Amino acid sequence: MEKQQSGKIKLYFMTSEIEAKRIQEHGFINRFESASQMVGLPLKFEGELFYDRPMDPKEFQRQFGLKGDAIFVVDFDYEEIKKYDKSLYFKPLSPRSFKEWHIPEKIANKHFRDKNIYAWKDFQNR
Repeated sequence: MEKQQSGKIKLYFMTSEIEAKRIQEHGFINRFESASQMVGLPLKFEGELFYDRPMDPKEFQRQFGLKGDAIFVVDFDYEEIKKYDKSLYFKPLSPRSFKEWHIPEKIANKHFRDKNIYAWKDFQNR
């Protein structure tokens, strides 16, 4: 987890290139809530899934079955998002090498300043 000075934390959002262009223009939406309802999850999640590190698109697709070739980087106030840490209420069946947050659209959009779409190669050799 990349915690920065003054209580900031850098998180990553991965999606398809088509969806990234929509997000650039219109912002994040509480997509995960509707996805949870579609697959019949008993818990009601709100927001979008953010990760503490960018993932190789192949790893992302293997983990989630989704395209993740476009990446946004968002700096959040840690105190504001710590209650959205997915590990507080969800334990995966197998260990994961990353942490997840379900961040409501209102908070995600408030901190969505860097609207650049990054690719996995942008994070190589960092």
